[in-house]
Amino acid sequence: MLKVFALWALLPALAVAGGSNYTVAPGVSRPSGKISEWNVPTPKFARDPAPGLDGRIYIAVMAGNRLARFDPATEHFEEWELPAGTRPHGLVVDERGTVWMTGNGNGTLLEIPFSNGQPQAMKPHPVPSGGSPHTIVFDGRDS
Repeated sequence: MLKVFALWALLPALAVAGGSNYTVAPGVSRPSGKISEWNVPTPKFARDPAPGLDGRIYIAVMAGNRLARFDPATEHFEEWELPAGTRPHGLVVDERGTVWMTGNGNGTLLEIPFSNGQPQAMKPHPVPSGGSPHTIVFDGRDS
């Protein structure tokens, strides 16, 4: 019983020593910087931006069935139609500049190699489960 009482008496001190920063009041932080926004040409559930090797940003346009690319230096967008039914969800760009997208609508992993800044033949790879792939990550070792 004494051990339970001792633990109970220490609870307020343990709460203060927790992992969260209880000494910072909400809203006190004042981060600085500039946020800029641009409209995606096909505003149909654009999602999961990923940086390319050259600093351009690739975007999956899920409901528009497109791959978009934004160049922050010129503030210019480009878009490419994807194979019918792809319904892209996530994407990553590998060390060769190839875009890999999940085809949430058609159960594929879509490989999009680029040459001279333009997409080449898109290669859909069916996923083994036949399901609807969602999120994709790249391990930096060609997987």
